[in-house]
Amino acid sequence: MFGSGNRLTKAEKRKLKESKKKAKQLEKAKKQAAKQQNNASKDTGHKLSWKERRRVKKAEKKQKKIEKKNKKGKKNEVVRVAEKEHVFPDVRLFRYMPILFMISCLLMAGGFSYMGWENHEYKVAQGRLAMPNNTQLPLFKGQPKGVLTLKSVALSKDGKQMAASIGYDDDAHTQMSSFGKKYKLWVVAPNGYPIQDLKVKYGFFGTDGNAVLQVNSKHKLPNEAIVVIIVDAGHMVTQEDLEGSTDTDTSDDSIDQSITAQLATGSTTDSESGNTAANSSSNPNAKGAIPMYYVRLNPYSAKHTDVNWGDNERLMVDHLFVKHNLNHIQHQINSNKTKLKEAKSTRAEYNHRLKINPQDKTASEGKAGMDDEIKSLNDSITSQEANYKRLSKARFSKHVLGQQQTKFHYILTQNMQYFANNGTKQ
Repeated sequence: MFGSGNRLTKAEKRKLKESKKKAKQLEKAKKQAAKQQNNASKDTGHKLSWKERRRVKKAEKKQKKIEKKNKKGKKNEVVRVAEKEHVFPDVRLFRYMPILFMISCLLMAGGFSYMGWENHEYKVAQGRLAMPNNTQLPLFKGQPKGVLTLKSVALSKDGKQMAASIGYDDDAHTQMSSFGKKYKLWVVAPNGYPIQDLKVKYGFFGTDGNAVLQVNSKHKLPNEAIVVIIVDAGHMVTQEDLEGSTDTDTSDDSIDQSITAQLATGSTTDSESGNTAANSSSNPNAKGAIPMYYVRLNPYSAKHTDVNWGDNERLMVDHLFVKHNLNHIQHQINSNKTKLKEAKSTRAEYNHRLKINPQDKTASEGKAGMDDEIKSLNDSITSQEANYKRLSKARFSKHVLGQQQTKFHYILTQNMQYFANNGTKQ
């Protein structure tokens, strides 16, 4: 029976050693016999004695006996051949499955860990940048009362003053105050930020216009983002509010405790204060349901101007609103003039068709539609040019923003990534 391995047992090793020894003895006997024959052939004149002949015969007999025994040993010797194991593909896959399972588990764990780390790093990086223009301000807490939009941000020449324009939609103007004095402000900045150098103001450009948030500093504003939380404490209500409960707590301690608790826990549940966000989110009239909008600003993302407006709000409004709006109106005028030129060219095509074939129904309807579009575009251009002229000649008082809120609370935190939300882009 053939063995399945290459290693010899002790008995086989001993047998192999004996066969080698016998082979050596046989070789030695052959050499002796050959030597005796050579000696006999050399000494031709001398006949072998009976003793010598007997010795030679005995040696030959012994040699034949060894050869016979050696052949017999070789015939019965076991030849060990390594047998190759045949493994079927499904058996091989079954053997590898535990290893593949462990590798897949490690890869999945590493992938989820990497995704969590990347998400955290993204939020940290996002928390250092300013919100882009035309972004709807997200809610930090409470129920929305309209849409607030970051319109534009301007930075003074020396980098010590920053002003942001915040637009209110119709719902916000209906349900929220249009006087900056009735708002409460919280500034959230990263640890180490020179918050003591800041002055914050919040006012309105007219009772139906945009709000203006000013952030001023004694020194140049650092290249770090800060968050300003805007809370309306004006207690304006709608008819629906009067039919329900209007019990809202807007005290400084309550709001400060709410903001601090959320920053500490990283959760929307205000576990430390008596006002719970869960109640606020499930019932817009519940206690603590006042909306807290926030805006994230960074001076290095603002539009740099070539003036320092100081306390001259008229100059600031001119760069923040007037020039911005003039550019916007001029862009609309140019766009409408381009459309007007294309409409007139299309109407000329229809006129040419009707001149050749007065019964062309498609050309007739198309010409009528183009006549209406041309009239509408001319009216829009006339109105926009009048607005541009009136706005370019407008003169505002030095304190055009009315009564402003100049007091603010501040919180230093390490959780700036909590404000990484950019809201909705308009």
